[in-house]
Amino acid sequence: MDFGETPSATLLLHLADRIKTFTQGTDPASSNVIAIQERVRTSVTLVFLGFSFLDMNLDLLMPRQPSCQAPAEKKVFATGVEISESDAEVISFDLAARCGKLDPRNVAVRRNLTCGQLFHEYSRSISLR
Repeated sequence: MDFGETPSATLLLHLADRIKTFTQGTDPASSNVIAIQERVRTSVTLVFLGFSFLDMNLDLLMPRQPSCQAPAEKKVFATGVEISESDAEVISFDLAARCGKLDPRNVAVRRNLTCGQLFHEYSRSISLR
């Protein structure tokens, strides 16, 4: 459904049938979890906005794969408003490790930026060229 579109009752019922609970969404047999993990693994730029960074969520998107190699130019950007400085550092190292031995200097967990501010701050870095 397009953003801003007003759905009909029929469309709402159709869309409601496609909603999955967290556990349904993690079943590779009935979800796109494998394809999502592959996209996350091979992407050159990842942006996390308003993400909790709980292990359960990270394990779903980025399971630990010690032999995995990240694309050399891979960069990760994240908002982390109200995350402590020490937790932001732990999250940065965890994301770097999950991304296939990525250099932690290529991971920016910004505690002082909202989503909009992050896009403004890194507009050139995250642009689709």
